Amino acid sequence: MSNSRVKQADKLRRHFQDLFKDGQGNAVLVHLASFCGALRSSFRSDPLEMARLEGRREVWLELQKNLNLTEQDLYNMAQVLEEDYE
Repeated sequence: MSNSRVKQADKLRRHFQDLFKDGQGNAVLVHLASFCGALRSSFRSDPLEMARLEGRREVWLELQKNLNLTEQDLYNMAQVLEEDYE
């Protein structure tokens, strides 16, 4: 990968991190993780339904990659949000 592409990728990663760094960003990430099927299988017997769910999951994987999120990070964010709504 060229130096300019590395710089562009790093800049994009920093934009992702800036966008989602606060509590509101965490709430959006938890919602997107659920919507995109981050922690569940997208297998379906209907191939079109499965393709649709895989498309959602691919979006989540891009977010996760750029934010360096683990499943534990996501769980922790969800726990904090749950406490905020009690």
